[in-house]
Amino acid sequence: MEYFDRNASEHLQYRNSTEYFDRNVSKHLRSRIITEYFDRNVSKHLRSRIITEYFDHNASEHLQYRNSTKYFDRNVSKHLRSCIIPEYFDRNVSKHLRSRIITEYFDRNASKHLRYRIITEYFDRNVSKHLRSRIITEYFDRNASE
Repeated sequence: MEYFDRNASEHLQYRNSTEYFDRNVSKHLRSRIITEYFDRNVSKHLRSRIITEYFDHNASEHLQYRNSTKYFDRNVSKHLRSCIIPEYFDRNVSKHLRSRIITEYFDRNASKHLRYRIITEYFDRNVSKHLRSRIITEYFDRNASE
C-alpha cells in the first residue's frame, strides 16, 4: 500500500520500485509488495502464491508462463500475455528505467497520453503502435483516471 499510495513521495515510490524489481529481494518482500500491488479482487493467498512462484527467478519457464496466463487478464490472448510478461518484467532493464516507469506509469493520475507514451517507449519496439495502444488502454490500469 505504501508504494502505490498516490500521496507517497517520489523518494518512497523510487525506493519501493527498486526494492520490488530487485532480483535479490527476499521472497517475503516480493510477496508483500505483490499482495499490495496486484488486483485487489484477487485473494491475498493467490497473489502471494503467484508472486513467490512466478517472480522466483529459479522457477521453470513453464511455471512462469502458467502463472502469467492464470493471473493476467483472461480476455487477452495467451500469445499476447506471454509477450507482455517477459517484456515488462525484463530483468535487464536498468533500475533507473524501472523506477521511472513505475513512478510515471503506475501513477493513477497519469493521463492516457502519458501511459501510452510510456508503453510505446518501454515495450518491444517491433510491436505495432496499434497493439501497444490496445495493451495500455484495455489491459493496464482499467481503473486509472483518463
